[in-house]
Amino acid sequence: ALNAPFALFIYRYSAPGEEEDPELFEDEDRKFRLSHTAPVVPPLETAASLDATFLNRNEVVVAHKLFNHCLSTGGFGMSHSEAEAVVGPVDQNLWIDKLHRALDATEDERGVSRTTFTSFLKRICPKASG
Repeated sequence: ALNAPFALFIYRYSAPGEEEDPELFEDEDRKFRLSHTAPVVPPLETAASLDATFLNRNEVVVAHKLFNHCLSTGGFGMSHSEAEAVVGPVDQNLWIDKLHRALDATEDERGVSRTTFTSFLKRICPKASG
């Protein structure tokens, strides 16, 4: 029971059956290894993972509710007070910095490209899409 996390971790990075090896083109010294004989230096945090512009769980829930409401009404143009009427309190910084801009961009793109929640999230956090 205590080895379950390790077993799941190894299963995640293993290549069962006929599937391709995810590290096929990696250099030998960069391939994943477990070391039981010496500690390993933890990897440095990337600038993207330290970026505070990512959404937390509550913000994603708010964005999803707003997106679904806008899809059902047929338009993505709304004010902060209209958004709060739909989903409850919306943090002003979230609204000003991310949601309002993404709603406007999604409204502008309607009919040009397919409107999906993924594309909406990419408009909210453009640095997160790779």
